[in-house]
Amino acid sequence: MARPGRSGSARALAVMLMAAVLSSGCGALDDGAAAMWDLAAGQMIDAGTTTVVVTVTRVECNNGVTGTVNAPDIRTSDDEVVITFTVSPDEPGTAAACPGNDGVEYEVRLPEAVGDRALVDGACVSTGAGDAAACTRAAARRAP
Repeated sequence: MARPGRSGSARALAVMLMAAVLSSGCGALDDGAAAMWDLAAGQMIDAGTTTVVVTVTRVECNNGVTGTVNAPDIRTSDDEVVITFTVSPDEPGTAAACPGNDGVEYEVRLPEAVGDRALVDGACVSTGAGDAAACTRAAARRAP
């Protein structure tokens, strides 16, 4: 027979652990679903480039629809510019077919010129999208 004090403590501990797991999140993904990007066709990227046009695609199945693209998270270092996109979340609890989601063009204004840095898709390095074909070829969408 369980003692009331222990079952209440165990329940409270379970609730606290669940809250911690649910609130831990995935950084940039807290505001939406993961999305990958590629450079839109025909662009010439050089050291002085400060604006790039990309095509963003939702990673998860969503009946062929990428949805609304959220402003990207852009992080720069000496070697790379990592651009991470999210898209509007889909409706909770809905099953979706996976025909491949459409690409949505998005103009990215970089905080500084590209210089001699790689342009990297953040979804390939910070989410489960790393196994996607576009990521296994290379997370860098432009190598210096």
